[in-house]
Amino acid sequence: MQAFYDFYREYAQWFYSSQLLLAMFGMGATSTVQQFRDVFRRPGVIAMVLALQFLVLPGLAVAFSWSTRLEPTVAAGLVLMMSLPSGALTNVVTFIGRGNVPLSITSTCASTAICLFATPMVIEIFGAREFPDDFQMPIWETIQSILLLLLLPLVAGMTIGHYWPSARQVLGKVALWGSIIALAGVWVGALGGGQIEVLQYGFRTPAILAIWVLGTFYLTFALMSVLRFNKANAFTLAIECSMRNGNLGLALLIPLFGELTPENTLHQGALYTCLFSGGAMLVVGLITVTRRHVRFTMQRRAGLDQI
Repeated sequence: MQAFYDFYREYAQWFYSSQLLLAMFGMGATSTVQQFRDVFRRPGVIAMVLALQFLVLPGLAVAFSWSTRLEPTVAAGLVLMMSLPSGALTNVVTFIGRGNVPLSITSTCASTAICLFATPMVIEIFGAREFPDDFQMPIWETIQSILLLLLLPLVAGMTIGHYWPSARQVLGKVALWGSIIALAGVWVGALGGGQIEVLQYGFRTPAILAIWVLGTFYLTFALMSVLRFNKANAFTLAIECSMRNGNLGLALLIPLFGELTPENTLHQGALYTCLFSGGAMLVVGLITVTRRHVRFTMQRRAGLDQI
């Protein structure tokens, strides 16, 4: 395993980039142009989701970090996570949870498209307190990473899926599993190689991050319920707002913070936040899906159709 850890330390960026590229290619292979056109059919809902993703929740993340006295480097990672769009995982969780899949895909497409400009802007505005005074936002490098690792593989997957529709599902599954393997490599390399430790910030920090992930889901779900969305749509939009594309966050770590070294505490903290928050988001998604399935089963036995 030591050989792998040495390889990971030298080629960490390759792991970061490949898992995002494969995930977005797989999403593109199973998406259609019509799904992107649907963005314009729900302008009000999509605008609300984008405002929550790129304005409201990043601002709340800053306030939450300040009020809980979160470790500054971890807080910087939290701001980074909240500046990211939603990803393909939200579509999967929505599908399994019997939410509104077309709405989920539409929201993800809109979020992905706008992040080319929104993500650097959010980091620049909301990261002022968490990042060092001498930190300079590498706007062009960030835009370049989003363009090359997110939008281009998405378009490539859609193009191949369009002209080779019989291979859509196979390409999507292969790319998804490739992304999972690369992400597992990040976990193994970072944890096993000693670059980060699960409890390097103690018990309090991971507990705070878990509270944030859980809180953002239920906060947005409650908001959607107040706005009179049905439960399926409220669940879908809450997933879109609370679960972010942590794969993109990993790919942006080196452009933003430089190479991962023992002295680079900002990269360490952001990497810790991306990995832990991504895992917490997945757990919250699975918990909510399980609860919805239990509720659906109980209501079906009672003769009801909706959840």
